[in-house]
Amino acid sequence: RYAEGKLDRLPALAAELVEVKMNVIVLGSIPSALAAQRATKTIPIVVAAAGDFVGNGLVASLERPGSNNTGLDEVVPGLAGERLRLLAQAVPLRSPVAVLSSATSPTHAKQMQDAEPAAASLGVKLVVKRVADAKDFERVFAEMAREKVSAVVVFSGVLTNIHRKRIVELAAQYRLPTIHWNAAYVASGGLMSYGPNPLGMYKRSAAFVDKILKGASPSVLPIEYPEEFELTINLKTAKELGITLPKRLLEKADRLLE
Repeated sequence: RYAEGKLDRLPALAAELVEVKMNVIVLGSIPSALAAQRATKTIPIVVAAAGDFVGNGLVASLERPGSNNTGLDEVVPGLAGERLRLLAQAVPLRSPVAVLSSATSPTHAKQMQDAEPAAASLGVKLVVKRVADAKDFERVFAEMAREKVSAVVVFSGVLTNIHRKRIVELAAQYRLPTIHWNAAYVASGGLMSYGPNPLGMYKRSAAFVDKILKGASPSVLPIEYPEEFELTINLKTAKELGITLPKRLLEKADRLLE
């Protein structure tokens, strides 16, 4: 079942899966997990890639979920701050630096907790731009240009993921260097990304499914953080922005796109 980015369709889709009595439901976002949780308290749910399980009320704790939900949490502590530090190695940062985040993203607060101390250590101030609708992107990028932001950090979220191509286009239009949470943005033309590999997380989720089908309860399967992260850089985008990337940063990269 796929909602095609229309979050209001999730409850009906979750209800359909419950109706056909699935053995396990595997999904990849907090909104879809919440929809599935409301639809069933008994069918096991494996969340392959989403953030802040505890803060969003999916589980009681990471160590012992205590519900029919388990899986992998992509909002790893410290990750948003590390993205900001990597961006500072790529371009000279000056205040303000923009944070682009989904207004509907329930993981925003957790990511800000990491980003704010990192920004303070770098001597820059963050300005937050939250988008609630596809039409908001043009407005917030125009605001960034007026406010002369030096760079943009794109937070993890459903809306920013759905519209990643538009984000990349607007960043190029306003000549803004960006760092993202997912390499798919970089493949679309974003400057750089740092985060867990989504494909790797989905592969890892199969281990949860295997345990559940063998009789394990999701209520006692601890939530995991991914352990492997990748830095991806788009060299063509760097050239178009007139950025000369330092050798030490290029050597850190797991993938260089040209």
